[in-house]
Amino acid sequence: MKRSNKLTDRFADRVANSGRGLTGRSGQTMILLALTVTAVLTVSGLILDGGMIYFEKRRMQAAVDAGAFGGSHELRRGRRDLESQVRPAVVNDTTLNGFSDSNSTIVVSLPPISGTAIGDTNFLEVSIERAVPTTFLRMLGVTASTVRARAVAGLKADVDACVIALDPDDSDALKVNGNPNLTVNCGVMVNSAAASYAFRTPGGGCVDATWIGVTGGFSANCASPPPMPEVPPIVDPLISLAAPTASGSGSKSTSGNVTTYTPGYYHHQIQITGDTHIFQPGEYVLRRGMKVTGGTVDGQGVSFYNINSSGNNFIDIGANATVTLAAPESGDMQGMLFYGNRDSPDRSPGNKLARGNETSYFKGVVYFPSQHIDFAGNPETAIHWTMVIANTIDISGTAAVQVINPPPGEGGPPVYSSLMLE
Repeated sequence: MKRSNKLTDRFADRVANSGRGLTGRSGQTMILLALTVTAVLTVSGLILDGGMIYFEKRRMQAAVDAGAFGGSHELRRGRRDLESQVRPAVVNDTTLNGFSDSNSTIVVSLPPISGTAIGDTNFLEVSIERAVPTTFLRMLGVTASTVRARAVAGLKADVDACVIALDPDDSDALKVNGNPNLTVNCGVMVNSAAASYAFRTPGGGCVDATWIGVTGGFSANCASPPPMPEVPPIVDPLISLAAPTASGSGSKSTSGNVTTYTPGYYHHQIQITGDTHIFQPGEYVLRRGMKVTGGTVDGQGVSFYNINSSGNNFIDIGANATVTLAAPESGDMQGMLFYGNRDSPDRSPGNKLARGNETSYFKGVVYFPSQHIDFAGNPETAIHWTMVIANTIDISGTAAVQVINPPPGEGGPPVYSSLMLE
């Protein structure tokens, strides 16, 4: 009887111990299962949610780049008010890319408050921030991830093109007449989208340039390199340049056959038919233009701004005069030789700059953004530089070889193009 009790007790102990072993292994399995599920969710979250966050970051960077670049174009146009001009342009471009003030935080700083261009008023900084909701990581308590992107864009000095026809749709916006061989040691750009033809070279002349771009069609029998068609029009590189204002009336005095002019405002047209005429350095504001039919004209460090409200009072320098004119190398009108009022009506025949002989030259920018210019280039031996920017341009002349050189690194006009910096 006692032996039977011992066997019973031993069996009961084994059963009890066996139960405790099963319970321990079940607990370990549950812990391993929980860790495995957590690991799977974490990896899935990192892969799927991380991929979504990376995709959103890519989209955001594209938007912030577009916004910064759009803002830089406002700076190039001379529109620098942050709240009324620059920021609306930035937000317009970021919105087109899916990021607006209603779904993101957009900050525009002019000038930049960080980075390599900090404090530079020719650059702006744009940042975008948005909370991106998660899916798998939400099970681990991570409900959203904040995504940020930043870009800096602005203006850099650029004289890549020095012959630019601005008219957007006129045929013959740029025409090289006759048989001169024109060498342009920079780029040539024709903004006109006219199909037949925005750019032509009638006659036997040739054009040799660094590059030639045309938005519309062209007919150029002799052009090197061949014009590039369908090039998007470029923004007027001098669009932000303010018009000068005269501080007082100009005057002239004559001694013998020499007439000397002082800078200032001239109410009546300046007319020169012969003898010697000297313009002292400075800014000349002309209400009714200037006409030169003969004589000798010299001016070093001079700038002429033509108001020409009627559109009929041109700058007209004929081929029978010897003319040596050079723009200022510093100051507000640095590099600007002739500057036509942007609001002048475009009327025929337009402005004309002709060289009377091989000693004549025009050193500086010839700028008539709303009007036509007939231009004779500098002679082959000239070391002077010229930029020709006008609504429409005809280039002609009697010299067998004409040269248009770009401005130097210093002394040229404030010409800028947009640059993505960071």
